[in-house]
Amino acid sequence: TVNRFLRNKHGFQSNMILCLTDNQSHPDFKPTKKVIFNAFKWLVKDAQPGDSLFFMFSGHGSQVRDKDGDEEDGMDETILPCDYKTAGYILDDTIHEMLVKPLPAGVRLTALMDCCHSGSGMDLPYEYLGEKLQASTFSQGRRKSYTNGQWQIRISHPHSTTQAKVSRADVILFSGCMDNQTSADTNAFGGKSGGAMCYSFISTLEKRNTPITYRELVTEMRNVLKRSGRFAQIPQISTGRPFNLDQPFVL
Repeated sequence: TVNRFLRNKHGFQSNMILCLTDNQSHPDFKPTKKVIFNAFKWLVKDAQPGDSLFFMFSGHGSQVRDKDGDEEDGMDETILPCDYKTAGYILDDTIHEMLVKPLPAGVRLTALMDCCHSGSGMDLPYEYLGEKLQASTFSQGRRKSYTNGQWQIRISHPHSTTQAKVSRADVILFSGCMDNQTSADTNAFGGKSGGAMCYSFISTLEKRNTPITYRELVTEMRNVLKRSGRFAQIPQISTGRPFNLDQPFVL
Protein backbone atom coordinates (compact mmCIF):
# COMPACT_ATOMS: atom_id res chain seq x y z
CA THR A 1 0.00 0.00 0.00
CA VAL A 2 0.98 3.63 -0.32
CA ASN A 3 0.97 3.99 3.48
CA ARG A 4 3.56 1.24 3.85
CA PHE A 5 5.55 2.63 0.91
CA LEU A 6 5.78 6.05 2.58
CA ARG A 7 6.94 4.56 5.88
CA ASN A 8 9.35 1.91 4.59
CA LYS A 9 10.85 3.67 1.60
CA HIS A 10 10.68 7.36 2.40
CA GLY A 11 10.99 7.63 6.14
CA PHE A 12 7.55 8.97 6.99
CA GLN A 13 6.68 8.17 10.61
CA SER A 14 3.25 6.79 11.50
CA ASN A 15 2.43 9.88 13.56
CA MET A 16 3.04 12.01 10.46
CA ILE A 17 0.41 10.17 8.43
CA LEU A 18 -3.36 10.63 8.61
CA CYS A 19 -5.16 7.77 6.87
CA LEU A 20 -8.92 7.81 6.25
CA THR A 21 -10.59 4.59 5.10
CA ASP A 22 -14.15 3.37 4.68
CA ASN A 23 -13.63 0.45 7.07
CA GLN A 24 -12.56 2.59 10.04
CA SER A 25 -14.77 2.22 13.10
CA HIS A 26 -13.88 5.60 14.60
CA PRO A 27 -15.88 8.40 12.96
CA ASP A 28 -12.85 10.75 12.97
CA PHE A 29 -11.06 8.46 10.50
CA LYS A 30 -13.86 7.71 8.07
CA PRO A 31 -13.62 9.71 4.79
CA THR A 32 -16.80 11.73 5.20
CA LYS A 33 -16.87 15.17 3.61
CA LYS A 34 -16.38 16.89 6.97
CA VAL A 35 -13.49 14.65 7.99
CA ILE A 36 -11.80 15.06 4.59
CA PHE A 37 -12.04 18.84 4.94
CA ASN A 38 -10.51 18.58 8.43
CA ALA A 39 -7.70 16.46 6.98
CA PHE A 40 -7.04 19.04 4.27
CA LYS A 41 -6.67 21.72 6.95
CA TRP A 42 -4.41 19.46 9.05
CA LEU A 43 -2.11 18.82 6.08
CA VAL A 44 -1.47 22.44 5.12
CA LYS A 45 -1.55 24.00 8.60
CA ASP A 46 1.66 25.85 9.46
CA ALA A 47 3.40 24.66 6.27
CA GLN A 48 6.81 26.30 5.99
CA PRO A 49 9.47 26.54 3.26
CA GLY A 50 11.37 23.27 3.12
CA ASP A 51 8.35 21.15 4.11
CA SER A 52 7.41 18.15 1.98
CA LEU A 53 3.72 17.18 2.00
CA PHE A 54 1.94 14.19 0.48
CA PHE A 55 -1.75 13.77 -0.38
CA MET A 56 -3.46 10.77 -1.92
CA PHE A 57 -7.07 10.06 -2.78
CA SER A 58 -8.02 6.59 -3.99
CA GLY A 59 -11.75 6.24 -4.44
CA HIS A 60 -14.61 7.37 -6.61
CA GLY A 61 -14.41 10.41 -8.86
CA SER A 62 -17.03 11.98 -11.08
CA GLN A 63 -17.86 15.12 -13.05
CA VAL A 64 -20.51 17.83 -12.75
CA ARG A 65 -21.43 20.77 -14.91
CA ASP A 66 -18.98 23.67 -14.45
CA LYS A 67 -20.62 26.81 -13.08
CA ASP A 68 -17.80 29.37 -13.08
CA GLY A 69 -16.42 28.99 -16.60
CA ASP A 70 -12.97 27.70 -15.68
CA GLU A 71 -13.18 24.29 -17.37
CA GLU A 72 -12.33 23.69 -21.02
CA ASP A 73 -14.80 20.85 -21.39
CA GLY A 74 -17.53 22.54 -19.34
CA MET A 75 -17.21 19.95 -16.56
CA ASP A 76 -15.76 20.19 -13.05
CA GLU A 77 -14.04 17.13 -11.63
CA THR A 78 -15.13 15.84 -8.23
CA ILE A 79 -14.21 13.29 -5.60
CA LEU A 80 -16.90 11.48 -3.67
CA PRO A 81 -16.65 11.14 0.13
CA CYS A 82 -18.29 8.12 1.68
CA ASP A 83 -21.32 10.23 2.66
CA TYR A 84 -21.65 12.01 -0.69
CA LYS A 85 -25.30 10.99 -1.07
CA THR A 86 -26.20 13.25 1.86
CA ALA A 87 -23.22 15.63 2.15
CA GLY A 88 -22.45 16.05 -1.55
CA TYR A 89 -19.30 15.82 -3.65
CA ILE A 90 -16.04 17.78 -3.34
CA LEU A 91 -15.16 19.97 -6.35
CA ASP A 92 -11.69 20.28 -7.86
CA ASP A 93 -12.04 24.04 -7.25
CA THR A 94 -12.47 23.30 -3.53
CA ILE A 95 -9.47 20.97 -3.44
CA HIS A 96 -7.37 23.70 -5.02
CA GLU A 97 -8.66 26.31 -2.61
CA MET A 98 -7.92 24.16 0.45
CA LEU A 99 -4.74 22.27 -0.51
CA VAL A 100 -2.91 24.42 -3.06
CA LYS A 101 -3.71 28.06 -2.44
CA PRO A 102 -2.60 28.19 1.23
CA LEU A 103 0.90 26.82 0.59
CA PRO A 104 3.80 29.30 0.57
CA ALA A 105 6.78 29.25 -1.76
CA GLY A 106 9.38 26.66 -0.81
CA VAL A 107 6.85 23.96 0.11
CA ARG A 108 6.48 20.84 -2.02
CA LEU A 109 3.17 18.96 -2.21
CA THR A 110 3.15 15.65 -4.05
CA ALA A 111 -0.37 14.40 -4.75
CA LEU A 112 -1.83 11.19 -6.14
CA MET A 113 -5.44 11.02 -7.29
CA ASP A 114 -6.35 7.49 -8.31
CA CYS A 115 -9.96 7.97 -9.34
CA CYS A 116 -12.07 8.44 -12.43
CA HIS A 117 -11.91 11.79 -14.28
CA SER A 118 -8.88 12.86 -12.24
CA GLY A 119 -6.67 14.42 -14.93
CA SER A 120 -7.19 17.97 -13.65
CA GLY A 121 -8.45 16.93 -10.25
CA MET A 122 -6.67 19.77 -8.45
CA ASP A 123 -7.20 22.44 -11.13
CA LEU A 124 -3.47 22.94 -11.71
CA PRO A 125 -2.63 25.13 -14.73
CA TYR A 126 0.35 23.21 -16.19
CA GLU A 127 -0.35 19.81 -17.76
CA TYR A 128 2.34 17.57 -19.24
CA LEU A 129 1.33 16.22 -22.62
CA GLY A 130 4.02 13.62 -23.20
CA GLU A 131 5.42 12.62 -26.54
CA LYS A 132 2.30 10.97 -27.91
CA LEU A 133 -0.51 12.99 -26.37
CA GLN A 134 -2.14 15.87 -28.19
CA ALA A 135 -3.83 18.91 -26.76
CA SER A 136 -7.57 18.67 -26.50
CA THR A 137 -9.93 20.80 -28.56
CA PHE A 138 -11.68 23.13 -26.17
CA SER A 139 -15.10 24.69 -26.35
CA GLN A 140 -15.59 28.37 -27.09
CA GLY A 141 -16.14 30.79 -24.23
CA ARG A 142 -14.00 28.88 -21.74
CA ARG A 143 -10.32 28.51 -21.07
CA LYS A 144 -8.00 28.37 -24.03
CA SER A 145 -4.63 26.67 -23.98
CA TYR A 146 -1.39 26.63 -25.85
CA THR A 147 1.51 24.21 -25.94
CA ASN A 148 5.05 25.05 -24.94
CA GLY A 149 7.21 22.04 -25.78
CA GLN A 150 5.44 19.17 -24.06
CA TRP A 151 3.43 21.32 -21.67
CA GLN A 152 -0.14 22.41 -22.13
CA ILE A 153 -0.58 25.77 -20.45
CA ARG A 154 -4.10 26.95 -19.79
CA ILE A 155 -4.91 30.60 -20.36
CA SER A 156 -7.86 32.41 -18.84
CA HIS A 157 -10.66 34.23 -20.50
CA PRO A 158 -11.43 37.47 -18.62
CA HIS A 159 -14.16 35.79 -16.59
CA SER A 160 -12.07 32.76 -15.70
CA THR A 161 -10.07 32.17 -12.53
CA THR A 162 -7.26 30.13 -14.11
CA GLN A 163 -4.53 32.75 -13.72
CA ALA A 164 -5.19 32.86 -9.99
CA LYS A 165 -4.54 29.12 -9.79
CA VAL A 166 -0.81 29.33 -10.44
CA SER A 167 0.66 28.18 -7.12
CA ARG A 168 3.43 29.65 -5.02
CA ALA A 169 4.49 26.19 -3.82
CA ASP A 170 5.70 23.31 -5.98
CA VAL A 171 2.52 21.25 -6.33
CA ILE A 172 2.83 18.10 -8.43
CA LEU A 173 -0.20 15.93 -9.13
CA PHE A 174 -0.03 12.38 -10.51
CA SER A 175 -3.54 11.45 -11.60
CA GLY A 176 -4.89 8.09 -12.68
CA CYS A 177 -6.33 9.11 -16.02
CA MET A 178 -7.37 11.93 -18.30
CA ASP A 179 -10.47 13.95 -17.43
CA ASN A 180 -12.57 12.00 -19.94
CA GLN A 181 -11.36 8.57 -18.75
CA THR A 182 -12.08 6.21 -15.89
CA SER A 183 -9.54 4.64 -13.53
CA ALA A 184 -9.55 0.91 -12.87
CA ASP A 185 -8.67 -1.34 -9.95
CA THR A 186 -6.16 -4.16 -9.98
CA ASN A 187 -5.40 -7.09 -7.65
CA ALA A 188 -1.65 -6.74 -8.22
CA PHE A 189 -1.17 -5.52 -4.62
CA GLY A 190 -0.37 -9.00 -3.33
CA GLY A 191 -3.86 -10.18 -4.23
CA LYS A 192 -5.56 -7.18 -2.61
CA SER A 193 -7.58 -4.86 -4.80
CA GLY A 194 -6.24 -1.35 -5.32
CA GLY A 195 -5.99 1.38 -7.89
CA ALA A 196 -4.04 0.56 -11.04
CA MET A 197 -2.36 3.95 -11.06
CA CYS A 198 -1.13 3.56 -7.49
CA TYR A 199 0.26 0.16 -8.46
CA SER A 200 2.10 1.63 -11.43
CA PHE A 201 3.49 4.45 -9.24
CA ILE A 202 4.75 2.19 -6.45
CA SER A 203 6.03 -0.62 -8.68
CA THR A 204 7.98 1.82 -10.85
CA LEU A 205 9.70 3.42 -7.87
CA GLU A 206 10.40 0.16 -6.07
CA LYS A 207 12.08 -1.39 -9.11
CA ARG A 208 14.50 1.52 -9.50
CA ASN A 209 17.84 1.37 -7.70
CA THR A 210 18.91 4.71 -9.13
CA PRO A 211 17.22 8.13 -9.10
CA ILE A 212 14.32 8.61 -11.51
CA THR A 213 13.11 11.89 -12.96
CA TYR A 214 9.51 13.05 -12.93
CA ARG A 215 9.36 12.64 -16.70
CA GLU A 216 10.72 9.09 -16.52
CA LEU A 217 8.34 8.23 -13.69
CA VAL A 218 5.12 9.29 -15.41
CA THR A 219 6.30 7.74 -18.70
CA GLU A 220 7.02 4.40 -17.03
CA MET A 221 3.71 4.52 -15.13
CA ARG A 222 1.96 4.80 -18.50
CA ASN A 223 4.06 1.96 -19.90
CA VAL A 224 3.29 -0.33 -16.95
CA LEU A 225 -0.44 -0.02 -17.57
CA LYS A 226 -0.08 -0.21 -21.34
CA ARG A 227 2.07 -3.38 -21.21
CA SER A 228 -0.55 -5.13 -19.10
CA GLY A 229 -3.02 -4.89 -21.98
CA ARG A 230 -5.83 -4.42 -19.46
CA PHE A 231 -6.02 -0.67 -18.95
CA ALA A 232 -6.96 2.12 -21.33
CA GLN A 233 -6.35 4.88 -18.79
CA ILE A 234 -3.33 7.17 -19.22
CA PRO A 235 -1.77 8.52 -16.01
CA GLN A 236 -1.25 12.28 -16.06
CA ILE A 237 1.05 14.75 -14.35
CA SER A 238 0.24 18.41 -13.76
CA THR A 239 1.84 21.16 -11.71
CA GLY A 240 0.87 24.42 -10.10
CA ARG A 241 3.74 26.41 -11.59
CA PRO A 242 6.50 25.94 -14.20
CA PHE A 243 8.39 22.82 -13.18
CA ASN A 244 11.44 20.97 -14.50
CA LEU A 245 10.34 17.37 -15.10
CA ASP A 246 13.94 16.29 -15.67
CA GLN A 247 14.91 16.77 -12.04
CA PRO A 248 15.00 13.70 -9.77
CA PHE A 249 11.70 12.68 -8.18
CA VAL A 250 11.67 13.28 -4.43
CA LEU A 251 9.14 13.01 -1.63
